[in-house]
Amino acid sequence: MPQFQPDRALEIVAPKYGTAYRIGGRLLLTCRHLFDNSNDCKVRFRSASDYSDKQDIDAKVIWKAPDNIDIALVELPETIETFDPVDFGLLPDSNSGEKVKFEFLGWPEWGLIKTDKEEKATRLHIEGIIYTADVSPDGLLVLEVTRKPSILEVKKANLEAEPKSPWQGTSGAAIVCNGLVVGVQKWHQNPDRPESLEAESLARVYDNPEWCEILENHDIDPETKRVISASLKSSSYRNQAPPKPSYFVERPEVSIELNKLLLSATTEKTGTLVISAIYGLGGIGKSTLAAALAQEKKVQAFFTDGIFWATLGQQPDILSFLHGWIQALGDYDFKPTGIDAASLHLRTLLADKKALLVVDDLWNVEDIDPFIVAVNHCKLLVTTREVPVKGAIRYDLDVMTESQSLALLTGYLRKELTAEEEAQGKNLAKIVGYLPLALELGAAQVKDGIPWAELIEDLRAEIANLEILDRLEAGDNANEEKRKHYSVIACFNLSLKRLNGQRLRQFSWLGVLPDDVTITEKMASTLWDCQVIEARQTLRYLRSKALLLTGVSSEVLTSYRVHDLLHDLARNLILASPHPETDYQLPGLGLSMAEAHQQFLSRYQRQIKRSPLTPLEKERSPLTPLEKGGKEVEVPLEKERSPLTPLEKGGKE
Repeated sequence: MPQFQPDRALEIVAPKYGTAYRIGGRLLLTCRHLFDNSNDCKVRFRSASDYSDKQDIDAKVIWKAPDNIDIALVELPETIETFDPVDFGLLPDSNSGEKVKFEFLGWPEWGLIKTDKEEKATRLHIEGIIYTADVSPDGLLVLEVTRKPSILEVKKANLEAEPKSPWQGTSGAAIVCNGLVVGVQKWHQNPDRPESLEAESLARVYDNPEWCEILENHDIDPETKRVISASLKSSSYRNQAPPKPSYFVERPEVSIELNKLLLSATTEKTGTLVISAIYGLGGIGKSTLAAALAQEKKVQAFFTDGIFWATLGQQPDILSFLHGWIQALGDYDFKPTGIDAASLHLRTLLADKKALLVVDDLWNVEDIDPFIVAVNHCKLLVTTREVPVKGAIRYDLDVMTESQSLALLTGYLRKELTAEEEAQGKNLAKIVGYLPLALELGAAQVKDGIPWAELIEDLRAEIANLEILDRLEAGDNANEEKRKHYSVIACFNLSLKRLNGQRLRQFSWLGVLPDDVTITEKMASTLWDCQVIEARQTLRYLRSKALLLTGVSSEVLTSYRVHDLLHDLARNLILASPHPETDYQLPGLGLSMAEAHQQFLSRYQRQIKRSPLTPLEKERSPLTPLEKGGKEVEVPLEKERSPLTPLEKGGKE
């Protein structure tokens, strides 16, 4: 889990005195009111070994938030060493009435020590609670601190010729909740309540394009994570579910019914709820809805011992998932001898627990058996396209409505649609069958500057090619189920066609990885034989084009994974000819899977020779073993599967 890092805090000493926080690279987060009309400032560094040894460095204010939002970004000179990026957080909605623990570090006036010769600043670590229902008249976050100045210090500050707040000097300090940065301390508004402060919420700038662009240019991910309330943040509570995307669209007709089914007495008897896809469609949003369900406070409050997640895919390493859950439940001494033994031990550990077990993306009916360990107050939630789970309650998920489709497009594009764009959006939604994944891929292309009309025309042509090819092979007419599947594959193909040659080859190499593997920057740098910074940029680029998903990992570092439909396309591109015979086919790598794996292994060996691994790096080796589902597993060669149909090949032989 992310943690608060005191060493990121620095002093702003000019033009006004305040605090800043290193958010990654050479960027500092602070308040804009410290700078008035100036863009020049001085930042104070102190020696780690000698606190009194200080050095003032010239820095530049490179961005001030608009509309009187009290947030600014400062860039340090190139001579200063860079910092790893932080994670940003979103607080629970104010209507929820929840409380969240926070902390910050600053140099307040009440901590100043004055002697005859000099004044000495004291760095203070401040903690407290944000009550989300409490909002100041200015819409600021209200901070209730547990460590505060004495009444004597408050009176002393107010008796001076120019009365000062006892908190002066902490303006600009980053407000951190559970390791996630959520705001900056702004001021101490009420002199009669020295324990009450107010902070500017970063939620006001998360959608600002300039903010996002600056962060990305400094290799900082602007995506946010959800902050868990204080009551649930205990040492025993785990939630392994992935976060909802920022453009997630509520589907009340689905979520209300799923909530009712999951928490009902009927499910209590069977122990299992299955979210399946109507028509067996991929890209319908099963995993996203399951993740959203796992993030709901009502669900988290019901399953007090945590939510455990495993994404299986077509070739799962079941033992690794079971062992990971056993360790997550606190048993680090268990040595699994096999799947049956691990499953039995997991059932024993869960006997007195109230936990939700999520098995995502089930493909093979026999794979679910080891996970049917939910006893007493535990429950099992399964997502699958069409695999039957014996004795389970089944919920068939349908596609989005037209209004929900437009809401997804609006959320992804981060702007309200004009009347003309709304009409085009309705047209696009109808063409792609109202499938969330296809809508996301289409929105990514519009966001990239592709005109709506051009996208719709290209999609129709691509779908027509797939229909013709499939009819030639199968000799039948396309039904509604197939047409929706065509739309997803067509969106994938169009997105891939708009990649440049290098990015398309990098995407193709993802096919050499096992199903549903967690992809880290270091792993990708080996896979693509490039520097980590280039791998990071490429991963973010592919994620921005909806060609990658956010990973499910307990690590602080950002990770990614490949949707199974895309993984099939990437795998097929490894085998495809570099010189396609038709315009609608994509160029591939022209390798066998054995050749691809051999090249992959050679790159890993070259990396080892160039840079010997430390013991910690060996433990987290990017290739052998690979991280999968929070566990490490040996890299298997991609197993041969049944021959792909032309549709599964994305229109390629």
